[in-house]
Amino acid sequence: MKVLFFGSYDPDYPRNKILREGLALAGVTVLECNVPFWEGLRFHDRYRRLLRAVWNIGNGWDVMITPEFNQKNIPLAAPLAAYYRRPLVFDPLVSFYNTNVEDRQRVGSKGTGAFIQKAWDKTGFLLADNVWADTNEHKKYFHKKFNVSLKSLDVVPVGADDDVFSPSPWRGAGREFVVAFLGSYVPLHGVECIMEAALLLKSEKRIRFKLIGSGQVFDRIKAMRELYALPNVDMLPSVLYREIPQAMSDADVCLGVFGGTDKASRVVPNKVYAALAMRKPVVTGDSPAIREMFEDGVHLCACKMADPLALADAIRLLADSPELRRSLAWQGHEFVMKNFSRKMIGERAKRILARTVEERNK
Repeated sequence: MKVLFFGSYDPDYPRNKILREGLALAGVTVLECNVPFWEGLRFHDRYRRLLRAVWNIGNGWDVMITPEFNQKNIPLAAPLAAYYRRPLVFDPLVSFYNTNVEDRQRVGSKGTGAFIQKAWDKTGFLLADNVWADTNEHKKYFHKKFNVSLKSLDVVPVGADDDVFSPSPWRGAGREFVVAFLGSYVPLHGVECIMEAALLLKSEKRIRFKLIGSGQVFDRIKAMRELYALPNVDMLPSVLYREIPQAMSDADVCLGVFGGTDKASRVVPNKVYAALAMRKPVVTGDSPAIREMFEDGVHLCACKMADPLALADAIRLLADSPELRRSLAWQGHEFVMKNFSRKMIGERAKRILARTVEERNK
């Protein structure tokens, strides 16, 4: 099988990298037609370059995949796939409308802006032969919100980039206990909840929080640290993707997401898979999506979402229980490698692609 990745994407973005490398490990030939958004081209110039790139590749491929965040390239991808009589698979990862209107609230829920965000999503979902979601919760959301047929929806988890993230040396007890968060400061991640938990644990001198990242609510988080006078919280700048393992190497526990938004209940973020691939114990918000993929108390520790007290209790429990930390780390790592490594994600995607091609050729 030959797969054409078509659109504007960052080849090092975890979702994209895991899919392409996973498919290659599963024996699929991956071709690329990519004009990255960061080049700043107007859509007609971007479309022109994409058309030229596809023309140069020709028809030597079986299925087209338009990857994450590419809703605006679907209007070109769909007619091209139809011209070559090949199926089109869309892997949006997120909904524009959900992200910008419902979650981050960058756009008001009424008016032209919200209509446009929803229209981009719906166009992409309805023009594709097959649409991927990273969890069943996202699959149900796409179906309900955008009327996407359940028959055209499949689940391909984000998975772990085991090329970059591998087990780090185990840190025993008897020193400072480091609780690490790495990610974007956006409502989904619930960094405010982490800061409130740090305040509750302020008197626990052994526990130190290490926050790495930036984003929408960074200034608010910085103000919270100053207001609460939290000497137990370090705020560090974002690091490059391949530098994450080094930045997280001293963590005793890694944090997932704790936001109180609906979106937070539908996702299992890359950071959870990555931390488990590094054999780090994970604490994350309890949600239907998390329970869909993992078992609380076996693979990770899930606490009530958007609840600082529950998060503080979970951190204190793991700080006091080195054997529990070790158990979660080892079992979580083994489970991720068995089910969510690049190759396993690639094998799953390959099966779905083979079925999609077969149905298109009937």
